Amino acid sequence: MTFTFGQSSTTNTTNSTGGLFGAKPAATSSASTGFSQSSSGTGLFGTSTTTSTGGGLFGNTSATPATGGLFGNTSTSTAGGSLFGNTSSSTGGLFGNKPATGGLFSSTSTTNNTATPANNQNAQQASLIQCAKACSQPTLFGDERDQIMAKLNIVQCSWGTGKAYYAQNQAPIELTPSNPFGRFKTVGYSCLPTAKDSDGLVWLICKKPDLDKATATAAIQTALGNNSQMKLEVENVRKLNPNQSEVTMYVKEVKPDGSSKRVLSSILCQGLNQQNIKNQLTTSIGFEEVIVRSALTKDEIKKIIATPPAAIDPVIWKQANLENPDKEKMIPVPMMGFKSLNQRLQLQNQMTEGHQNRNDIIQKEIRKLQDKQATTRSKIEERKRRILDLSHRVLEVIIQQEIQRKSGLAIQTEEEQLRTQLEALNNQLRAPTQFRGRINELLSSIRMQYEGDMRPISGPTGSLDTTAIADIQKHLKNQQEGINHMVELMKTACSDLEIIETGLMESEGKRF
Repeated sequence: MTFTFGQSSTTNTTNSTGGLFGAKPAATSSASTGFSQSSSGTGLFGTSTTTSTGGGLFGNTSATPATGGLFGNTSTSTAGGSLFGNTSSSTGGLFGNKPATGGLFSSTSTTNNTATPANNQNAQQASLIQCAKACSQPTLFGDERDQIMAKLNIVQCSWGTGKAYYAQNQAPIELTPSNPFGRFKTVGYSCLPTAKDSDGLVWLICKKPDLDKATATAAIQTALGNNSQMKLEVENVRKLNPNQSEVTMYVKEVKPDGSSKRVLSSILCQGLNQQNIKNQLTTSIGFEEVIVRSALTKDEIKKIIATPPAAIDPVIWKQANLENPDKEKMIPVPMMGFKSLNQRLQLQNQMTEGHQNRNDIIQKEIRKLQDKQATTRSKIEERKRRILDLSHRVLEVIIQQEIQRKSGLAIQTEEEQLRTQLEALNNQLRAPTQFRGRINELLSSIRMQYEGDMRPISGPTGSLDTTAIADIQKHLKNQQEGINHMVELMKTACSDLEIIETGLMESEGKRF
């Protein structure tokens, strides 16, 4: 069997049920590693045990025959997760598909892989009954104090915090903002993820808010084994809140022929969740979890919309779906408590800041383009004047050339016709009532205006329109600002010269 990467091409003579990138070779064969090394056959990010028949990409496959996944440690469970409720250990939520973790808005169990919608509904009903009993008929003391406890439980349920005691010898109910009687919850909208599994993008949540790109790249590369066949790309590192930061990354497989291909997001996510890699990342960059924001299919979106989240009134959820401003790009999501609202507010502020920075960059580029446009226009005008001058010079040269060429020859018919046309135009110009008379009138007006300008000016002799006056004022203002700026520069220069002169005099005094 020939492997894609992470292992040299070998022939497996014993087992053929290994993963794509980490199949376990024969016990007598040697294999190179993907991101680490093992004498018994390796996957991309780790080692596979010698008792497994299904080697994984990232190592440590389970001992169950014929069930080894691409990364190993795969179970035979196929239970699917939901968006807002409890999910199995194989799938996650809408915006956080994480192996062995939960959905977006509630925690999941990593040990129960047989959860069904009916079980989730029964759990919700049991929680509702307990909360209702704690808020209406607690049986702690058997007297009027129970009513006081009921009112206290109502307040705690409304706020979504604290513990509700409702019966003796019964554990109290841990109240969260998602409890059925919580008041501080609503439905907002979030953009649907557009990343595909083939894009290979994953997001790491780290406990270091001041994490930079270089540190994150070095730490992740070291944890993955510094494999030359795998190229790590960290696209962005941003601060989520005062305690966390988010790293956007993907890994490319570099093949011997020079081509490259991104590792699938699901594969990379499972590999990063391997215990040895997770421990190294936790030590170096405070790694908490890895998230895959994969695009949803239409059927998945319909299923999410049709199922109201826990603790959200179905009527409110249906109304939110109807009022969705863009059903193709956005989806309703519940917001539980002040913490969720504050998180969305911080994300919105970060996005606004990013948009403002981008807007500033665009404005700078626009100003540069405007300056280039003004320079180009002036060059075009200069070229036009140059072309006009050159055309006149060329015309004069052609005239002289034609005179030399036609010297001594008789006048041709075309020339005679041209002479007739020129004489007719000259007669029109010399006619008293035609252009010559108008030219004389304009000449007289110009002379009178010139003589009037030579006399002392007693008052305004003309008027300007509003636009011209505004342009003149703007020009004079610019000139005045320029003069003021030059004056300030001269004052600064004089002050500097005085300081230099004083320093030179002091240095000369010390010398002598």
